[in-house]
Amino acid sequence: MFVEGVFRREPGSRAATPSIFIAESRVSHRPPTRYRSVRIRSRTDVETARRVGLPISLLESERIEKLGYPLSFRARLLTPKQIVPLIETTYRLLPMADIEAARDPKLEDLIVALLSIDALGARRVASGHRRDLDPIRLLKRVLAEDLEGRAYGVRLDEFAPGIPKVPGIEPLSAAALAVEDSRAFSRGS
Repeated sequence: MFVEGVFRREPGSRAATPSIFIAESRVSHRPPTRYRSVRIRSRTDVETARRVGLPISLLESERIEKLGYPLSFRARLLTPKQIVPLIETTYRLLPMADIEAARDPKLEDLIVALLSIDALGARRVASGHRRDLDPIRLLKRVLAEDLEGRAYGVRLDEFAPGIPKVPGIEPLSAAALAVEDSRAFSRGS
C-alpha cells in the first residue's frame, strides 16, 4: 500500500499557479486544483516554491563558507521528509524531520545538515560558533535526524551534551580533533 500525496490549490484562489507545479489530470474545462509534484531545477524555482509556501530551502557551499568553514559541495535541497516523494529535482535532497528546519534553517539545523555532508566540517562550524549555539536545540536536532553516530564520531557532544554513545563507533581522538579545530581557515561574516 502506498500513501499518495498531492499539492492542492486553495479553494477560491485566483492567483496563477507557478509553472513549477505539475498538474494531475483534470476535468475538462476546469482549471487544475491538484498537482502531483513540484519540479525544482534552479535557485529561481526554489524561490518561487518558497513564495507559495513550500517549506524548502537551498543549502549551498557559500552559506557554510560564511560560517567560517571553506567547503565546496553541490547544493542540497533541504526539504521535509513528508514531501520528498512529491519533489522532482536536479538537486540532491537532504530530507529533514522538522518542517521549520527545512523552511528556515537555524545554525543548529545547518550543523546537523552538514553532518551528512562533512562531519568534521559540522564540528568545525560548531566550534567556531560555540557562543551562538543552543546546545539543547542541537541535541534535539541530532536526535530527530537520527545522526547520533556521526555526531558521536566527531565528539559533537562537547557542544551538545547528551548525545548518546553509539556502540561500535569510536570517536576521533582528542588530539586529532584539537589539530582539526586549530587549523586556520578564513573567517566568514
